[in-house]
Amino acid sequence: MTQPLVSIIIPAYNSASTIARAIDSVNQQTFKHREIVVIDDGSTDNLGEVLAPYQVRLVTQSNMGAAAARNNGS
Repeated sequence: MTQPLVSIIIPAYNSASTIARAIDSVNQQTFKHREIVVIDDGSTDNLGEVLAPYQVRLVTQSNMGAAAARNNGS
């Protein structure tokens, strides 16, 4: 039986200094059939550079807030 794919949606706005902790936490979980989707909500920091080593799907949008970012990630 195939396990369902679980999507972890992480809204991010200027969070280059903390996003690695969030992704590392997800990667430490035992359930592995998942995808990580980071929604860049118009960041002006180096978020893209920080995400480069990680296997995540990056979606970018203009700054619309966390709720819009979560909706955009689904």
